[in-house]
Amino acid sequence: MTVAAAPTALTDRSPLPGTHLDEIAADAARVDAERVDLRPAVRRILTGGGLHRGTDGVATQAAVIAEVAGRCMSTAFSLWGHRMAVEYLDRFGGPEQSGRLADVVAGVRPGVSAMGASFKHLAQLRAGVPPAGLGIRARRDDSGGPGGTDLILDGFAPYATNLHPDAVVVIGAHLVEENGVTDVVLAIDLDQPGVEVREATDLLALNSTTSGSVRLDGVRVPATAVLPTPFEDLVGGVRGVFLVLQSAFCLGHAAGSLAHADGPGGPFADEIAARRADQDRLAGTLGDLATGAHAAADHTEYLRVRLESMEQAQASAQLALCLTGGRGYARTHPVARGLREAAFLPVQAPTKGQLLWELQSLNSAA
Repeated sequence: MTVAAAPTALTDRSPLPGTHLDEIAADAARVDAERVDLRPAVRRILTGGGLHRGTDGVATQAAVIAEVAGRCMSTAFSLWGHRMAVEYLDRFGGPEQSGRLADVVAGVRPGVSAMGASFKHLAQLRAGVPPAGLGIRARRDDSGGPGGTDLILDGFAPYATNLHPDAVVVIGAHLVEENGVTDVVLAIDLDQPGVEVREATDLLALNSTTSGSVRLDGVRVPATAVLPTPFEDLVGGVRGVFLVLQSAFCLGHAAGSLAHADGPGGPFADEIAARRADQDRLAGTLGDLATGAHAAADHTEYLRVRLESMEQAQASAQLALCLTGGRGYARTHPVARGLREAAFLPVQAPTKGQLLWELQSLNSAA
């Protein structure tokens, strides 16, 4: 059984054809039950009206991701990770990254956002607390060419998605040189010597997202792999879009759950009404935030909406189970799938703990 996500002020902006969405919904059970390669589905979304770039494209992109999440969270999550790779390369890359950008825009290669540690690192620096670090170190190697044109990368990224061999990975690193350490962001190819991917297996859900950890051991990349935008400008400048698009798949997932509340509701009528009101409020606020996401310097409201959207998704999934009854507890039922998917949201970076900590830190500093 497939239930279409209910329209909201957010999803009303989505230009994706209904046939695309119907196909995504029809394949959702298989994507959940098996390990399906989602690259063709993401490519079809990108080339079928689902890719929106630039300042004016953030709200529409959020609507697309929300629509997809209401049908299949795995596809939406892979789309989100890919779309963030586009964002980094498009806005903050240089001519050296133009080939990779063209590939991810066309969906020829998957994009990977391995930037969770970078966002946490910058938040800790700005809060004045000792940062946990980026997990990746880079050093120059003069033997690679004249002027030390190569970098050697070592370290570990605990979690990322779209980890296919042909992927383009965007990741933060500490560049260690004789005169000090500089934080940088790099775009690298996953399929090269020294890269070890350990795919996460037996997850509660989202097994088709090809997620896992990445270990770098003496990986040689050209110095031009470093994006030209300074670390703080890039990470701080992209955070608004990052949080908007994450909130979008949370709200899209919630909309899919609320689509099960199509009857009078009985004893749950008040809760259904409250959830729908919250959904409309959050979707409206997210649409407003999306219009200013590129220029946003204060991310307090973005963090708050991201936290509330996550909680909305979890509460709506639980409500859907109450309305569906025992049949919704069967593992293969769409409601059970929604519960398993929603369980991931508090541990995705930024985790619920990090969101709460950041909001508390920002409130204390105000």
